[in-house]
Amino acid sequence: MTAQTHWSTRPLTVLVVATVVQVVTVMAGNSMVAIAPEIARRLEVEPSLIGFQVSIVYAGAMIGALFGGPLVLRYGPCRTQQVCVALSALGALVACAPSLWLLALASLLWGLGTGPATPAASHVLNRFTDPARRNLIFSLKQTGVPLGVMAAAFVMPPLTLAGGAPTAYALLAGVAAATAVFLQVVRRRWDDDRTLGRRLGGNPLAGLPMIWRHPLLRWLSASAFCYAFCQLCVTSFTVTMLVTEVGIGLVEAGLLLSLVQFSGVVSRIGFGIWADRVGSALVPLALVGAGTAAMCAVTALLEPGWPRTGLWVLLVLLGGTAVGWTGMFVAEVARIAPRGQVGLATGSAIAFNFLGILAGPAIFALAYPWLGSYAHTFGALAVVALAGAVLVLHTLRVERRLGGGRRGAPSVAAGDGQG
Repeated sequence: MTAQTHWSTRPLTVLVVATVVQVVTVMAGNSMVAIAPEIARRLEVEPSLIGFQVSIVYAGAMIGALFGGPLVLRYGPCRTQQVCVALSALGALVACAPSLWLLALASLLWGLGTGPATPAASHVLNRFTDPARRNLIFSLKQTGVPLGVMAAAFVMPPLTLAGGAPTAYALLAGVAAATAVFLQVVRRRWDDDRTLGRRLGGNPLAGLPMIWRHPLLRWLSASAFCYAFCQLCVTSFTVTMLVTEVGIGLVEAGLLLSLVQFSGVVSRIGFGIWADRVGSALVPLALVGAGTAAMCAVTALLEPGWPRTGLWVLLVLLGGTAVGWTGMFVAEVARIAPRGQVGLATGSAIAFNFLGILAGPAIFALAYPWLGSYAHTFGALAVVALAGAVLVLHTLRVERRLGGGRRGAPSVAAGDGQG
């Protein structure tokens, strides 16, 4: 049986397995967000410090993403994903200790496990799935991000309240370790195109000059910084805002965070279908930025007297916009990347994503005391979201000026140095 017809290389199998890996790594990286008020109480620190914890996670993720392309080429996408979930398991075990410094170490490990997962998944998805459905397939895979946050929001609060944080993290470590073992089943066929003997040495930033020289990748990656900035602020501070300013209990706030993420799952699929129909994700991406800005502005009006129905509608729309963009972004990078360099381009472009994630929660935490409330700080995110929309529209203008932007097109790959 050939690699093309074996069950492990069928598009549905590849999509499901890659999505599961994404869910596990993201669940680990966001596990502390779902129980931030309880962790803060346990360690006797300010809950807003969760912004710095998220930044540590994604500092590791940014480093991991830069090494993701070389890891995929040397060891293959499956082995790379096994390393990712193994690091997630190790981080969960470290997080069992009631130490602020060890929690920082756990956060770094979770980030290192998150970063290479997207380049690895992009490599195998681009190899075994239909290019005509690229936006839908990549958007479906990227639902692993909100699904991972949903899983953390559903599981971590009740487990923490019932048995304590160490119990919750021990179970999380077991799930991640089991995922690493299962991946061995598909490794032989997924990794049969790896470059044996390839050295991992060299400059991990080697892909960044390619992003800068490619006019579409340059501006698209810059927009990802803004969108990721907003998304991670929404993901990181929704629970804390609901608990401390709206007066909602921890478990209910976790469920509402799940609602935000579920809305993002649905919108990613819808946006992916739309982008495939029009042949490009740039227009949908621009509308996502405008919608995120509008919902962040409305969130600034949130107060304890809000009716539950209005709160639910707000969170659904906020999640559908702020969380609904990454599948289209990754698919668009794969569409316009130079031939044979999808993994390298994705890893380097995702680094801008992680840079936004790294900066966003930390800046949010610094701005919160100055603005006086979490709701008002959410409102300030509207400016960042609008900047992302403007950058996407500029990318669209450059693509039209260059006459297309399909992968491998010489005029696009060469760029003009100015964009």
